[in-house]
Amino acid sequence: MHSRLVILPVLVSLADLLIGCLMGCGGNSTASPLPVSSQHLYVGVGSLAASGSGEIQQFTLPITDTSTPTVRLPMSFVSGLAVDSNGNIAAGDGAGNLEIFKAPLSGTTTISAAFSNGFANGQPAFSAAGDLFVTDDNNVDVFAPPFTSASTPSQVIGVITASGFNRGAALDANGNLILSNLGGAVSTVQSNLLVLAPPYIGPAIATPFQADTFYMSVALSSTQLFVVSALGNQRIDVYNLPITANSEPAFSITSGLSLPKSVALDSNGNLYVGNLVNITAYSAPLSSSSTPSATLRINGLAGNDLLTLSSIAIGK
Repeated sequence: MHSRLVILPVLVSLADLLIGCLMGCGGNSTASPLPVSSQHLYVGVGSLAASGSGEIQQFTLPITDTSTPTVRLPMSFVSGLAVDSNGNIAAGDGAGNLEIFKAPLSGTTTISAAFSNGFANGQPAFSAAGDLFVTDDNNVDVFAPPFTSASTPSQVIGVITASGFNRGAALDANGNLILSNLGGAVSTVQSNLLVLAPPYIGPAIATPFQADTFYMSVALSSTQLFVVSALGNQRIDVYNLPITANSEPAFSITSGLSLPKSVALDSNGNLYVGNLVNITAYSAPLSSSSTPSATLRINGLAGNDLLTLSSIAIGK
């Protein structure tokens, strides 16, 4: 077990390096996404090669091909983003630490709290009560507000599987914790979903593994789950809720993707995908034939020098 805790993060790092080293192009723009009021898209940018070159960029929705950030917050590296109901941001720094930025955001906003999440960071997620859930290798750490630099987990949820590494996290309307789970060796990458019901102490529901699949970020609507497969057969798999032990993807979205890593939904059900160097937006209703309605290249991202888009989130 101890050796596995070392090997699996290395596999993820190798995958991140591969994603950073390849150059991708988004799909052609045909229309603007449906308008959304009072919401923002948050984009995490990081470099695996140059320390201190990352940042969080805020965009007002809806985005277009020429949108520019309204706020830019410097970070050493951004490995995951979440926004709570008040617009506060939690961001992973790629080294097992979490940083909190309080709303309202501006160009002078600074970190209000920074604390350790242990071994590694995956995708963070806020509950309706404001608790912060963050994957940490095979566990999920839960932090209760108010967050300070002395914060420690109020609960550690053990979700170790026979072969797995938890990469993405989301909470549905009933408080169920849904995780994307990476399993298998580099040559046989496969992924599935895990579901734990509150109070998160029982065994997880596990869906069938999908071959040639590297699940990462997840996002939820009231009826569906969207999960990114970053390597191999690149796509967005869409599952109908609730997730059961027999759940399989209802359909997949493949148009316009170029090494996708992160996914988010706005309040109108429009889908946003964070690719290697751009954001592709897809207007609701979504289906297997969905194509990008906007493609926004993030300024300053080169892709071939490991400066890449790492994560996205949508919130107030």
